[in-house]
Amino acid sequence: MSVTVNNQSVITSANRIYAETETEVGHSLAKHMSRKPDIWGKPKGNTDVLNQRANQHLQDILNGEGNFQVVQSGNGVTFLEKTLSDGRGIRLNMDGTFKGFIDK
Repeated sequence: MSVTVNNQSVITSANRIYAETETEVGHSLAKHMSRKPDIWGKPKGNTDVLNQRANQHLQDILNGEGNFQVVQSGNGVTFLEKTLSDGRGIRLNMDGTFKGFIDK
């Protein structure tokens, strides 16, 4: 089932501060860059650069082809997910707030 989300709410929640100057979206990108640099790029730059790169990925995914789908994790938790053909994706909580990046 496809679901419509409020992109501005996603962006606002993604840009909440995680630690000092790193945002939630920046923190999520840092984790995924170390796991899959071929999809997300290699880590470089300070936290401002990281946050900017993370927001660009977020915008690419939000504005990219496809829709959000309701998915259920192995332990029964329900999320909204959208994945692009290049493997980048995002996961949202059911209230439409940013949970993190995903990759396939």
